[in-house]
Amino acid sequence: MSENEQTGQIDPDPAIIVSLVIAAVAAIGTIGQAAAAFQANKIARQAARRSLLEDSLIDHIRDTIRRTERFLKLIGRNEIGAIPASSQIYRFGNSPLLLDRQQFEEFSQLSDALFADARFIQSSVLGILQHTPERAHQIGVEILSEQRNTAEKLNSLNKGDHSLGEALNEVLGMLRAYERILDRLNRSN
Repeated sequence: MSENEQTGQIDPDPAIIVSLVIAAVAAIGTIGQAAAAFQANKIARQAARRSLLEDSLIDHIRDTIRRTERFLKLIGRNEIGAIPASSQIYRFGNSPLLLDRQQFEEFSQLSDALFADARFIQSSVLGILQHTPERAHQIGVEILSEQRNTAEKLNSLNKGDHSLGEALNEVLGMLRAYERILDRLNRSN
């Protein structure tokens, strides 16, 4: 991060925000991986009712979606030369983002909130896996049926030449799919 002394603009690294959202998606994908392991070992599981941990997971997924959409708007309003910030390649230290003080404050608040969301999502996922393995299996089976290649997609984002906007839109789509899956399961219980 740097500050331009002449203009007062601050240049934080937007790749950090993208990585936070990717971390949240990866944490949820863990449930799908657990279901795959159960299926590979032919472990039968009975469906269980949702838990408070699942409610927390859904809440933080929704918060992450909302905050990621706000971040997309923030970088969509920002240009470096004639290139929108959202078109910059997603790489650490490679995506200039010149923000005025007000924009930087918004960036800072979103960053803090997304750090917290990623932490709570990870805690909720681990709690579901530990305390309600039957429900984790049920969720995981649904995730696998709808989002088969989560790990492949996430690895591609980190290794490919995706723009910030493309990376964020990809993980937003995955978060929305997870939200739909959990909503559908909750309606059926």
